[in-house]
Amino acid sequence: MAAGATKKTQTFSCSRDEWLGSATDARDSLAWHVGQRDEALMEIDNAASLRYALLSGINVFGGAGFSVLARDDEDRAMPVGTQLSDELRQRFALEGTAGLNLPQLYTLLARTHKDDVDAFLRKRFRVHKYDPRYEAMRRIAIDCWFTTNIDDLPHRIFQDSQQSYLNDLNVNGPTYADRRAIDLVMLHGSVSDRDRRLRFGTIDVASAFNADPDRWRYLRHRLRTSPTVFLGYSLQDAAALEALATEGGRTLSETWIQVRPSEQHSGTADYFKALDFQLVVGDTVQFLNYLTHNLPKEGSTIPRDRSKAKTRALFPNDAVPAPSEVPSRPVADFFRGFAPGWSDVFSQTVRRIGHYRTIVESVRAGSPTIVTGIPGSGKTTLLMQIVSDLDFDGHKILLDGSTREKAEMVVRLLDGAPALVGVDNITNHVDVFNVFRDASNVSLIAADRDYNLSSSLHRLDRTAVRIIDVTELSDADQQLEGLNPS
Repeated sequence: MAAGATKKTQTFSCSRDEWLGSATDARDSLAWHVGQRDEALMEIDNAASLRYALLSGINVFGGAGFSVLARDDEDRAMPVGTQLSDELRQRFALEGTAGLNLPQLYTLLARTHKDDVDAFLRKRFRVHKYDPRYEAMRRIAIDCWFTTNIDDLPHRIFQDSQQSYLNDLNVNGPTYADRRAIDLVMLHGSVSDRDRRLRFGTIDVASAFNADPDRWRYLRHRLRTSPTVFLGYSLQDAAALEALATEGGRTLSETWIQVRPSEQHSGTADYFKALDFQLVVGDTVQFLNYLTHNLPKEGSTIPRDRSKAKTRALFPNDAVPAPSEVPSRPVADFFRGFAPGWSDVFSQTVRRIGHYRTIVESVRAGSPTIVTGIPGSGKTTLLMQIVSDLDFDGHKILLDGSTREKAEMVVRLLDGAPALVGVDNITNHVDVFNVFRDASNVSLIAADRDYNLSSSLHRLDRTAVRIIDVTELSDADQQLEGLNPS
């Protein structure tokens, strides 16, 4: 495999005291309790990219495992599916139902005891107290919070926040231009809304989006336009995740999913990877500890105010254009081997291959990066895709074979403002790389052929650059329609 083709993984830890305390809190949920040990390690695929998304804007999609550190008025932890099924069997004396799952049990009970079972669920899932570590969720810049849970944990977490508030989409509709609002979408109902039915039955769950197509379209739009982290999910929830990942053949934005440490080397992890999810290996406690130790306090998220107009004014020939500004051409020209153009980059037909994430992670980690490979391996296409796609709080420009003098002028015009600078054919003037590398406000990504780069390596400080070879494609990339032939 070519250099840089493997995902970058970082490991985080929490102390023994923190872990032992959290293990006690989560004791009632065996599915999410890993055990007592000296260190609880959490591994994250492309950790720098996830951290940036958490600070700049991300969707949260919560499952049952996320709520296990919250408790009801009888001091019981919020139940996961199998535990709730057992409680229903005991509460309603259901004999001979061991083979039925939770939706099937609810369907059976709803035929004769719907009011009673709904009253039980609304009481069982009302949060009486919660672990204060949940308040680390306030450190995230959450665009939208989706949940398949019916508990009121999100409301409790944000009830006294001075930075953000929850907007229940079912009651108020989506918000516009309010940066303090977090749209909350409770897919299966809510204990806080007695006028809305609970959806636990087999038919209810299967028809949830058919019954409300507007909600489905909103969900799909959010997942395509913003990064998303899935928390507290298990393989039993995989059917819904697969539908989200593959519906309509259109790709989602960057997605991460939390998996238990015991599932890291199992078919479960492989299955989620096949759906193009990146992994966060750890339980709920470890994730909350990661937020506490690695993100600034609430109110310190990355600002989202950017002005493309100002970039175009400073760099009229080099600013990344808007899709509406680009003349269209047949995408077939791209696949016949023509040099990539902006219309190709903006096209959904030209897919992002696996090297894309590796390069983005390198840029997010603050490493000046050079993409290299043989002719026709997709270097320029990747460079244009990343400079265009990357959510960046600052100017974004793309240069081709620049000179040292122009690079120095660009730095002067920036006047200390942050900028993402892409440079194609970087070895035409190696000094261009050195100028941008030495500018602390510039995030640099460059590209050139492997032969040209190898002839110029003696002029680069190898300790200050990451070189990623994109010549080889993974088996998954070779299955994609529309490989990048630039």
